[in-house]
Amino acid sequence: MKTKQIFASILVFSFLFSFNALSQENKIGIQIETGYGLKLSREDYNTAQFYITPFYKLNDNLLLGAGIGLIYNHRNTAIQEANTNFSIPVYGSAEYIFSSNSKIKPFINTKIGYGLMSKKYETEDFSHIFTDNNDKINVKYSGGYFISPAIGLLYPINNGHSLKFSLSYDLQKLKMILSGSGSKQLKSFHTNSTLSLKVGWSF
Repeated sequence: MKTKQIFASILVFSFLFSFNALSQENKIGIQIETGYGLKLSREDYNTAQFYITPFYKLNDNLLLGAGIGLIYNHRNTAIQEANTNFSIPVYGSAEYIFSSNSKIKPFINTKIGYGLMSKKYETEDFSHIFTDNNDKINVKYSGGYFISPAIGLLYPINNGHSLKFSLSYDLQKLKMILSGSGSKQLKSFHTNSTLSLKVGWSF
């Protein structure tokens, strides 16, 4: 099954799962987030993000969940094929909402999991890493751990619906394998880091 089909299936399942919450005293819900991340170093990617997280409310303050996301990574480099890629983070999450006399409540949230990624392309050997492949090298990207701690504000609307704004520090481990025409390979690891603004809807 293709990645897009897997993501669509999980998305549909998550919605069905959340609607069953109506018969379980509003203990089960769902959170949808979208956001944009600014890269923190020259080698990082900027990111456009989407997350969907079904959760279970242990009490009025603590929520535990598991979810899936889609992250579009983009930057400008001399190698056009390396400028964009997609990551699909699968994660567990924990959120604590602080009690407040005000209607607006602060919260902290952490997502921890694994970012799935797969991309292959062929490019010129600009750095002359290999000399036996007619100046061509094969590049393969794969993912690694994903973590996203956040702080934010929650604004209740009605009937268990809430609007949320947050600031997060996102880390995604990337692995790159370079290979020539022979058996020689070169492995490289990079941790992409961004500071992200997100808006979410919880119900």
